[in-house]
Amino acid sequence: MGKTGHNICLFTNKIDLDRYIDGPPSFRVVQAGNGEFAFDKFDKCVNTRSWYYWYGYFRNTYGVVKRALEFCKNEKFDAIFLTDAEYMTTALIIKKSSAWVPPIFWHVQAANFTFDTYPGTYFKKLYKVLQREVFKRVIGVEVKGFIVLGKYHKQRLRSQLSIKKPFPIEVIPDGGEQPKNLLDRSSARKMLEINYNGPVFLFFGMLRKDKGIEYLIEAVSKLKQEEFILVIAGAPFGYKQSEIINMVQHFNVSKKIILRLEYIPDDQLPYYYCGCDAVVFPYSRMYTGGSGPLIKGACTYGKPVIVSNVSEMARIVRDNKFGLIAEPDSPASLSAKMSQFLSLSEQEKSIMATNAVAVAKKNSWDVIAKKFVDYIEQVISYR
Repeated sequence: MGKTGHNICLFTNKIDLDRYIDGPPSFRVVQAGNGEFAFDKFDKCVNTRSWYYWYGYFRNTYGVVKRALEFCKNEKFDAIFLTDAEYMTTALIIKKSSAWVPPIFWHVQAANFTFDTYPGTYFKKLYKVLQREVFKRVIGVEVKGFIVLGKYHKQRLRSQLSIKKPFPIEVIPDGGEQPKNLLDRSSARKMLEINYNGPVFLFFGMLRKDKGIEYLIEAVSKLKQEEFILVIAGAPFGYKQSEIINMVQHFNVSKKIILRLEYIPDDQLPYYYCGCDAVVFPYSRMYTGGSGPLIKGACTYGKPVIVSNVSEMARIVRDNKFGLIAEPDSPASLSAKMSQFLSLSEQEKSIMATNAVAVAKKNSWDVIAKKFVDYIEQVISYR
């Protein structure tokens, strides 16, 4: 957005720009409290002291959002793009600051604002209902529009939050860029110390309860006669490492699964994607998130996929023909699709890979930036 000629200010808790961009930024960066709201120490406790993690989450939302809106009081902005903040706390702060805040455009990444759609305990579900009622009070008042990741989210949010059609909700998917230098499979596997020449499936990302990891491990147990390896790479979030290891041992698939249960540094990410033949997204019915791992991961590296029929994932794959679709929460369906992929010809796999790259190009960062700018300018002009 900065490269389109607009004056952009990123107000955040803490960021290491060198991890994301090369060269000087085309935007200004302000870190709340000079970085005192770094979240690393809370992230490390998610599985051991969950109360401390949630304390950090609410503490950061209050501290960063409050300072951001106070910052707007002293400097003139035409609009605020708000993302990754707890909805109820943020809505209360917005109401208190409504006298001076510019129009707010909120990035809503999941459609889970009802008791039934939010995964978790009974009390977490009650909290989500309370959160929804507070959140609704800023919609159409201080908050002038939503940005969502897919048509699925747009439809569900209108229903869950009782939003009338004049309120603008824009679908802007996750963006991504194709890597400049792609490694061949054997070189990538060598970097990962994977000494295997056959087909490799990859599960990559945070291991949450809604990611369906238990269905994937059981699906592998149904394919003991098939030749392949599954790599599971990512830090457990809501699981203990021992729980994942016990699942693998329970289904007796240790020889078919390589576990890398840890945070994967950015510089190693290309090795995992370049070294695999297909990426598997076995997400459960609980999943209401976006398509980021699909576009930013599989598509940018030109990889075929196997996805569950949940959220926006299946629609993107179905419309663009770069993978296979399994029923959610069904190890039998997932194993059937994995077996089907193994039986595809190299030409069929190549067509899927080409289609995946086309999706990435269609959602490159320059395209996404223009969509953001056009949408915000249109809503502001209409007002």
